[in-house]
Amino acid sequence: MNMKWIVPTLVFALGALGTQAAPLPYVLEAPTEADLNVDEPLPERVSVRLETGAGASGGTAIRVTSNVTGIVSVPLVEVPLEEVDDATLWYAAKLRGEGLGAPAYLELWCEFPERGRFFSRALDQSVTGDTDWRTAATPFLLKKGQFASAAYLGVRLEGNGTVWLDDLRLSEDAPVLAGPGRWGRIMGIMGGIIGLVGGCWGALAGWLGSRGKGRRFVISSAAGFLALGIVLLAAGLVLWRAGAPRDLWYGLALGGGIITFVFAGILPGTIQRYRALEQQRMRALDQSEGV
Repeated sequence: MNMKWIVPTLVFALGALGTQAAPLPYVLEAPTEADLNVDEPLPERVSVRLETGAGASGGTAIRVTSNVTGIVSVPLVEVPLEEVDDATLWYAAKLRGEGLGAPAYLELWCEFPERGRFFSRALDQSVTGDTDWRTAATPFLLKKGQFASAAYLGVRLEGNGTVWLDDLRLSEDAPVLAGPGRWGRIMGIMGGIIGLVGGCWGALAGWLGSRGKGRRFVISSAAGFLALGIVLLAAGLVLWRAGAPRDLWYGLALGGGIITFVFAGILPGTIQRYRALEQQRMRALDQSEGV
């Protein structure tokens, strides 16, 4: 080869190597400064840095701090793609929060040549307040003929606070998310117990009501269930406003809301049924005395 072409050829080859598309799955378990490669200015009063020893397994994590009360989107990692279409891209990561005054969640942007960027957000897997590590994921559906040239892995904060991210992944395989935490398991057990008791109560109340018996027990227990539902719902809302873990407030609010809705409808009908049965019994007594 002519020597005058060697240097230009090497420069071109190295340039192409530096910008080549990342193979999927893309995994970032030990981030470095070079990995935070999004060439965009950060929003004002938002900082991004690596923190050694803060990862989910004691490694390095990406720390994002926002001192803004409003909403900010923070892209962290750019993943060049060979033109990908007819697939579902999954962005998954572990995250935890501290002092988050509003939800924070994963955000994935996909860039399309001549069309711009479009996003996907893990709104239902957000962290608020002080939370331990949890895994979240958000999908981006690419239809046939929709070619994405790059993906941007980031986080979106709806208020001030700090969020750490670790083990960022982009793949075409749906991630296996962790099961519920300790509070989630406790809420699940409590929900199962309440559901079992409620089912037994419904069977017993139906049997007693059809015979006009157990009026005091049925009505008072229905009123007790209604009060329990209101208390659980109120507790869940208070914990949500206080920034408690989602596993804790969500189960209380959902269970309390269901119980309140069900027994708010059952109680008036139950009272009316017993009154109708009592009136029917009194009319029967009057007729028997008239005879």
